[in-house]
Amino acid sequence: MVSQSAAEMSIYDQYEGKLQAILKSFSEMMLYDNGSNSIIREQLKELFSILTALMSCMRSANIHSMLPGDREYTKQFSPSRAHLCAIEERPKACVC
Repeated sequence: MVSQSAAEMSIYDQYEGKLQAILKSFSEMMLYDNGSNSIIREQLKELFSILTALMSCMRSANIHSMLPGDREYTKQFSPSRAHLCAIEERPKACVC
């Protein structure tokens, strides 16, 4: 593994700070949600979407910077890209 630089760790830390703030908002809204307020439900859906996006960015910030070869290694961790592991890479072949 390749160790992360201070700059790479600061990127992750920024995502983590945002995630914690959104999680706090999410948990506070859950206290007021009784299932009948459609406005709160819509806001919870939006916050959940933001949470999942932040978690994806945090995962990418860690995996991409720590593994040599970057994204080519991350396909092993992604269900939607796992089939690419079996495909032989041919850098000079046309992808059309």
